[in-house]
Amino acid sequence: MERTGRAMGALASTAIGSGGDSGAGKVSVISYRGLLVAATGDQSLRGKHFKAWMTDDWQRDEAYIREGREKIERKDKTIEILVPLKIGDSDTPWAVQIELPTATVLADMERMASALRVRGRRDLLMQVAVGAGLAAVALFGIWLISRRIVRPLKTSVNVANQIAEGDLHVGFSVESRDEIGQMMAAMKHMIAYLKNVADLAEQVANNDLSVTVVPKSERDTLNHSLSKMVENLRRVSAENARSMAAIEERNQAMIEQNWLKDGISQL
Repeated sequence: MERTGRAMGALASTAIGSGGDSGAGKVSVISYRGLLVAATGDQSLRGKHFKAWMTDDWQRDEAYIREGREKIERKDKTIEILVPLKIGDSDTPWAVQIELPTATVLADMERMASALRVRGRRDLLMQVAVGAGLAAVALFGIWLISRRIVRPLKTSVNVANQIAEGDLHVGFSVESRDEIGQMMAAMKHMIAYLKNVADLAEQVANNDLSVTVVPKSERDTLNHSLSKMVENLRRVSAENARSMAAIEERNQAMIEQNWLKDGISQL
């Protein structure tokens, strides 16, 4: 234990010795028994009781040292700090006692606060710059996305208006496979369907009743209606043909009867 104490004393003397003449404060290493192992200032105090180095409240500080307790106390012109120091596996703690002028501590704190304020301003400017950059990137991305969405939507609206006016000769390309692209592809299928129905209706209008109307599904109302119309026209056409044949047959019979009557009267 004695050897450990001497080693700690030498180590403490080396650590404290150079800073002891600065006048910024006082530092000492105190053993469990209250002896000064190392101290700034008067080197003749080493090995003596620490009350000779710091006379105020030494009894209370000695109790703190033996109990291994910390202390931070602000006085009128100084701030006193007592930190326990454990030596190996020993149950008798030592302590490091520091006394600093309040003005020095406050000056250091002010410098630190000033540095933090400057750093805070820099960080704030950096955050603003980064935020502005991210906002610009986000706005550019939104512009690109809106452009990508709005253009095909405008095309689909124009196509729908042309179809509503009966113009089926519209052309456009499908440039994507997303929901907008799927909608445009569905409009292409719709236009092809309407063109097919229009072609069939035009053939029927030209008295071509040989057309075959095949509905796409049971829900294909337009082709079902067109198919019924073609069937009705075929039936009416067949009935008209039969009626015309009957009329022509009656006319032929009347002609023959009249011819016979004329022949008999001439005889």
